[in-house]
Amino acid sequence: MSHAVVSWTLWSLALYLTLPYLSSAIEHSINNPLFVGPFYIISSGIGSLSLLALERHVKLLSTIGLALSGIGLLMIGVDANQLLTIIGFIFYNLYWLSVPIFYYLLSEEEGSLTKAWSISMVPAIIMPVIAGILIRWGEIIIFILGGLLQLTSSIILILVKHRIDEDHMVGYDVGIPKNVIFVVLPLSIVMPFLYLDVRESLIWVIYSSGQILGILMSWFLWKSKNAIMLSLIIFSGIIFSVFSPIGILFYGSSEALVALGIEKSRPSLMKHAIKVALTEALVWTVGYAVGSLLYYISGFLPFIYSSLVSLILAMIIGLFSSLTFNSVISKNPLKNTIPFKIVRYLTLREGIFPYFKIS
Repeated sequence: MSHAVVSWTLWSLALYLTLPYLSSAIEHSINNPLFVGPFYIISSGIGSLSLLALERHVKLLSTIGLALSGIGLLMIGVDANQLLTIIGFIFYNLYWLSVPIFYYLLSEEEGSLTKAWSISMVPAIIMPVIAGILIRWGEIIIFILGGLLQLTSSIILILVKHRIDEDHMVGYDVGIPKNVIFVVLPLSIVMPFLYLDVRESLIWVIYSSGQILGILMSWFLWKSKNAIMLSLIIFSGIIFSVFSPIGILFYGSSEALVALGIEKSRPSLMKHAIKVALTEALVWTVGYAVGSLLYYISGFLPFIYSSLVSLILAMIIGLFSSLTFNSVISKNPLKNTIPFKIVRYLTLREGIFPYFKIS
């Protein structure tokens, strides 16, 4: 599992270095913010469909997807023309091919995924600061460095020694990971538009502050059985972005939300990991579509509706708190009407604490 953690961490370094500047890079290339949303929809849709290819040769396809994603970052950074940027962004979203193998390898033990995720949250604070320094020399430096880190991550993934394909034939109905839908939908509505109207000099400050918020949320909510509900309520503070860019820091709660949602799904089989990743990718794509329609009407609407959706979902979780979010929606409707017992939530804090202790 060590190679998987190293590869995951390198990917995290690339992700947190480049993510805050992706939308602005697209806008600079096409000179029209209204096309940013469609970029995300198309590329994310292709990335989602690529997961259907993971029937066999999972490790090979995962490595290729991660490598192409790194090449995509390099292409975005070069920004020679609009076509190169479009192809680069499509390549970048092929990282979805590698998501299931990470979920699978990092979920072999209970709580191991959140432990690995917590380690990746430290680069989430450091890398935006580095990006804030490098941005003085242009976005090309950020994306070239991010692309090289991602390519290195794909090389490390090759070294993972694990038999992966054996459980593909296991007759196990994994159902629909509903908790993934709950945590991703409000995030996806607003994500492409977070930093379009923010000065480049402020992006790294807001992004790093948001990541600190995500870690603090994990720290203080670790005992709560309603961690997802409370995280959604905190995330709803994204509506303050309508009044000030500082409100964007509430998006930092996305780190806690996504990690909690994936951990509850326990993708310990490759078949399950693929279904979790496919559900997540499709929800991101749907959210991008909704957010793009809203942004076309008004630049403020994605922030308002994202906040409202998160509050509504938090209310739904609160009303049905007797149902554990460790479960999945069964195809048998009768099973969905039977109350599940309340279970203790495993939260990010349990993964973060050992890391800080070592630090």
